[in-house]
Amino acid sequence: SSAQLQSALDIMCKVLKLKLGKIFLTTSDRDTFVGLLTRPVYMVLESEQRVKSTTIRMHAFKVLCIAVKHHGHAYAAQISIVQNLTYFEHLSEPMAEFLHILAEQYDYPQLADEILRELSNKDFNSNDTKGPKSVSTFMVKLSELAPRVVIKQMTMIAKQLDSESYTLRCAVIEICGNMVADLSKQEERGENHKSQLNAFFDVLEERFLDVNPYARCKVIQVYIKICELDQKFPKRRQRAAELAARSLEDKSSNVRRNAIKLLGTLIKTHPFSVMHGGELNYSDWNSRLDAVDAQLNALKPPAETPGLVDKTTHVDTDLLDEATRMDIDDGGNQEDQMDQAQIIAKVQKAQEEAATSEAIGKLALTRRYYVEALKFVEVLHGATTTICQLLGSKNKSEVIEAMDYFKIGDAYKIEQNKLGIRRMLRLIWTKGNSDEGKGVQNHLIECYKTLFFEAPDSFSANDAANYVARNM
Repeated sequence: SSAQLQSALDIMCKVLKLKLGKIFLTTSDRDTFVGLLTRPVYMVLESEQRVKSTTIRMHAFKVLCIAVKHHGHAYAAQISIVQNLTYFEHLSEPMAEFLHILAEQYDYPQLADEILRELSNKDFNSNDTKGPKSVSTFMVKLSELAPRVVIKQMTMIAKQLDSESYTLRCAVIEICGNMVADLSKQEERGENHKSQLNAFFDVLEERFLDVNPYARCKVIQVYIKICELDQKFPKRRQRAAELAARSLEDKSSNVRRNAIKLLGTLIKTHPFSVMHGGELNYSDWNSRLDAVDAQLNALKPPAETPGLVDKTTHVDTDLLDEATRMDIDDGGNQEDQMDQAQIIAKVQKAQEEAATSEAIGKLALTRRYYVEALKFVEVLHGATTTICQLLGSKNKSEVIEAMDYFKIGDAYKIEQNKLGIRRMLRLIWTKGNSDEGKGVQNHLIECYKTLFFEAPDSFSANDAANYVARNM
């Protein structure tokens, strides 16, 4: 029974806490004894039903952790874990959990390092689907639980990007996403941190062109998760928007559907809501850019006066004769007063120039912010034309995703979306014989209800009534 098993595992832990070195004089004798205790534990873990029980799983992990940490069981554990991943699919996530506990609570990350190294160098048979799937699940789970352990082996893990198995390539893509998520939470932001982030993003961007549609879908799904992080990565977001817009023309409908979803997520989480609210109206942003350009031109000095050089002549008193010096001494008091006035004027001028240069610096940053916003909106405008065409797709889930995109775009006042919202109307005549057809019609009605008959929360009751009346 479960209770008996737990008490047996507890006794094993107590035995392993003893100083076995005093009982067994040779390493081989000690290893044989430790093997007598660990082998039944591995057999317990082979049962899927037993592994589902958290208490039994934790007791089993405790026995193995003590054996690895204090009794040289690491190499034997490595062989057993790699074998378990090959033959028992249900052990993928539990084994990752075990290595995480071993690294965190027992301060022994070396076993995880060795296993990751071995799996990275492993070649899988092209007919073998079970092995790569199990290893992929294991590595992804470990990267979620112990990202600091996995990041040290990323150069080895990246080798699997050349693997024939798309499952392993998908795993590496997801691990890169988990690494980006972990790095974005770290407070240390040195050069190493920056170069690591760039390397992971480069891999992800490259995988938008993976030969397998499942891998292309996976990279888009990873980007959707990255978009929801607190750190925005503005340059990478712009590139992601461009790549997603390109993926709208992918031959796989699943990739196109995910690309539409990514564009919708990029709109909902865009970083341009700091200064003027979250709307993405192109003409508004363009007029703001024109206004900033006008202010910058007004502040910049004219081209004819490249620098205000002080051209006052300095008199060298050593070159003057004595009589002239006498005259200078007599007029000394007047010159002192003149000098003070000039110094005050120069200080004021310097302060004005400093204030102007500060204002120019601020305006230049604002201009850059506006230019980046306009670039993003331009990509969305280009994508909207393609998404309009996808409303006629035979794949109904793709059509539903396109409708959701237009609904999101309308909330953010993207002008081009009006075209899509009008074109959606014809979907009401979708053949409703199948569940899919009815699903499209129902979704269309829900979209139009949201677009035209649900007033924004900020409206008063009277404004909301007027809004609905105007839209009817």
